[in-house]
Amino acid sequence: MKWKSLFAVLLGLLMVGVTAGSAAAATQNFPGETPKDVIWVPEEYIWKITYTSSFYTTYGAWRTCVSGYGSPPDSLTCAFTEGRSYTWHNTISGELEVSRYKLSVAVGFDVTKSGSVERSATYHYKYPNQHLAIQYRDVYKTKRVIQTKYYVDRWGREHNTGEHKTVYASKWDHIEFRAIDLGG
Repeated sequence: MKWKSLFAVLLGLLMVGVTAGSAAAATQNFPGETPKDVIWVPEEYIWKITYTSSFYTTYGAWRTCVSGYGSPPDSLTCAFTEGRSYTWHNTISGELEVSRYKLSVAVGFDVTKSGSVERSATYHYKYPNQHLAIQYRDVYKTKRVIQTKYYVDRWGREHNTGEHKTVYASKWDHIEFRAIDLGG
């Protein structure tokens, strides 16, 4: 009979421990989380991405790489090589309200990425004592992204405020060259 009462006491202690552990786990807050319970959450405003366009092409401004005078069969070269490679960057323009990470996920590329490439372009003079300039510009694949502001009430329900902000995320694609005849 003693073993039955001992078993009942141990079982009771085990149940108290499990219940206390469950209660402690239920009230634990983790870093970066807003504490929420079943009845009430803090009121707040949040931004969400609600529209992402397809890619379309955009261009950076033309910049002069090199200019000079020459005559056929001479040529003029703009070179981004070894010690002078061309550094490119993906870009964001507009008012960004969500994180760069969330924007990157929405558009399908890392909006913070950059790199370098080696490229060159050579153009031949067409007439004697021609003044030629070689220019270059960045070419991007761009997406238009609309962000919408929501009000989160104390019950956790989201309500569209009607406020929108647009941001443009541009993925660097390549560098484009052209020759400009500046006269003789």
